[in-house]
Amino acid sequence: MKENTKKELFSWAKTIGFTLVLIAIIRGVLFTPSLVQGESMMPTLENNERVLVNKIGYSISGLDRFDVIVFHGKEGYDLVKR
Repeated sequence: MKENTKKELFSWAKTIGFTLVLIAIIRGVLFTPSLVQGESMMPTLENNERVLVNKIGYSISGLDRFDVIVFHGKEGYDLVKR
């Protein structure tokens, strides 16, 4: 392999690795996907609808009336409430 090709492959590997680490941090710390199961939040959220949960938003600006929240329930799974 030519030296330029090796450098380019290494550059791509670094970029892909950095991107994967960044995605893992964002997903683990800032946002997480969630699936709504059940119809208790109709018509706001429908059954089997996917939502993106902001994990740190309430710690920055607090909760307001009518905010939709996701929390860990006693049953062992996440619950969605207003």
